[in-house]
Amino acid sequence: MSSNQMQPEEARPISTRKAWPSEISSLADIPQTFREHFRQKGSSFPYTVYIPANTTFFKRAYEKLLCLYDGYLSVLEDTRKGIVEKEITFDKISYIESASILMVQWLKIFGPSPLTVHYHKMAESYLGKIITDIRRKICSMDKTAEHTEAEEKLLESLKTTSFKYLTTAKDMLLDEETVTNVIFQPEIKRKISQKRGKQTITEHLSSHATILTSSEIIHIREEKRKVLAKKPSYGTVTLMIPLQRVDKVELTTDRAEELKRLTVYVLDTHNLEFLYDFDNSSVDGFAKMISDCV
Repeated sequence: MSSNQMQPEEARPISTRKAWPSEISSLADIPQTFREHFRQKGSSFPYTVYIPANTTFFKRAYEKLLCLYDGYLSVLEDTRKGIVEKEITFDKISYIESASILMVQWLKIFGPSPLTVHYHKMAESYLGKIITDIRRKICSMDKTAEHTEAEEKLLESLKTTSFKYLTTAKDMLLDEETVTNVIFQPEIKRKISQKRGKQTITEHLSSHATILTSSEIIHIREEKRKVLAKKPSYGTVTLMIPLQRVDKVELTTDRAEELKRLTVYVLDTHNLEFLYDFDNSSVDGFAKMISDCV
């Protein structure tokens, strides 16, 4: 029976070790399912991560093999219709979303061909390397960037609101980028309408922090399941938007909901909307700084 005729591997709960991803460093370690579809270009073996079939509280995910090549990411997936390959070239990536929800994490790559990969938190370093490598290739990074005390003070401003945001921000920042501005929005407990991707959602607005760097807009928000809406946050979602993929930003005032809406127009994908309280005076200057960068 050929691999195209094989049934996809049985999904395991992501909480079990058998569902954890692993790094593959040689052709001999490539799972038989993907062996005939795997390609090695040149003498160097690509950075490769194997993700077993798994289930989360989101949905079932098929077995995958991620291969990082020079200029693009290849994702092989064992579906019910056989092995499907999706190639995502770095110059077609609009922005990246990375999330950590309890023990589940995910990577979403947005652009003309979106991609989502769920994986176990214990293996975040494997996917983290892929995320970091892609960010360095799709952003204009300054390898000689010098960090200042003013940057540290901007980040430290998050400590007074939530140490979680400070920790996440420092984890996400790359050495090659410098911090230009930081803005924080506390939780708004009344229900409001917001566009998230192509969807319009109505829910309580969780707290969030937005960081403008020399090469990206990094947006970190709390994430809650609807059944936990009135309980403490149980995870964060981070957006990493290259400035060179931002067409423009627009700040509008919604007097009916007493909000300021900062819309980021991202090339080749949907727009992103960040909401702030009407009295948050830092938003205007923050929006202007982004406009000056793009």
